[in-house]
Amino acid sequence: MGLVIGGALTSYFGWRSIFWINIPIGIFATIWAFSKLKELGTIKKEKIDWLGNLLFAGD
Repeated sequence: MGLVIGGALTSYFGWRSIFWINIPIGIFATIWAFSKLKELGTIKKEKIDWLGNLLFAGD
């Protein structure tokens, strides 16, 4: 359905009109995600492997 609506918007209003539709959807989705989605995992503090990083960077 998105292809049909996108094609109609592009035909009647130009290709920039797609962004004017996607901006409010993206803002709504971002606000919804921050308010409804919760973190389920735990964050572990791990030590940085300095030798491994140096060897990898030097490769």
